[in-house]
Amino acid sequence: MLEDGRILVAGGTRTTSGAPSAEVFDPRSGQSRATLHQPLQNRSMYTATRLPDGRVLLAGGRSAGPNYASDTMDIFNPRTEQFSRVPARLDVARYGHASALVTPRLLVLYGGVALSGAGAAPEVIDLETLTSTVLSMPPYEAVPRIAPAVVTIYGGDTYVIGGEDYNGAVPSSLITGLAVGGVAFRPATRLQEARTMHAAAGLTDGRILIAGGSAMPGTAVLSGTEIFSPESGTVVRGPDMTTARAGHSATALPNGRVLMAGGVDRFGNAMDSAELFG
Repeated sequence: MLEDGRILVAGGTRTTSGAPSAEVFDPRSGQSRATLHQPLQNRSMYTATRLPDGRVLLAGGRSAGPNYASDTMDIFNPRTEQFSRVPARLDVARYGHASALVTPRLLVLYGGVALSGAGAAPEVIDLETLTSTVLSMPPYEAVPRIAPAVVTIYGGDTYVIGGEDYNGAVPSSLITGLAVGGVAFRPATRLQEARTMHAAAGLTDGRILIAGGSAMPGTAVLSGTEIFSPESGTVVRGPDMTTARAGHSATALPNGRVLMAGGVDRFGNAMDSAELFG
């Protein structure tokens, strides 16, 4: 979500030929339109992180071919609606990862699939020097995860939630925490249902909503939700979504509600629908 309340939707998989690669959606009017300038590169399964100055960093992703992981980064300026290329590149080209801004200066990329097809180790990017450092995997994780969700709550702690191993065989219920201002990983708790390709967003009371996804790659898409309380370390069932979806987005809105948008249905078809939680 941009600072003015609009939502940037860029890249991904489209069902309509000639549709714009990037749009801005205004929840207040319910209208969306193409950005004034289109992205420099089509990418899916990337991360988009809003920076402290209001711009958005697009990192990595899958850009072409069966396993083409990108090591490029682009910046979206919401004032000019223009995309520009970051001169530095990722140490590990990756897609299907998660990202978290743990300080105004440090961005952590977690998991995903590398160009070799193996899992990608965590990487921290210094946004001031544009340098990156590959980190060791946490000792309690056997292999890197792909398609997890990541949420930073009020107060600064970040949580990496669920996902699957890079062979696509084992969905994960693990929730990993990153303490505010640091890049030290710690186990938090587990979901009631392992899931991948899900979405998550922070709620105004400090809890985290986890919605949809798939219990196993290539199997039924989920409509169920769970709510994780970092304070108590507990996870409870939440209300079902009206539509089962995976690979969608979840955006916390200023009014406290959460917008779930897009994704794929149980047949693997891209969806243009959206729904609200709260």
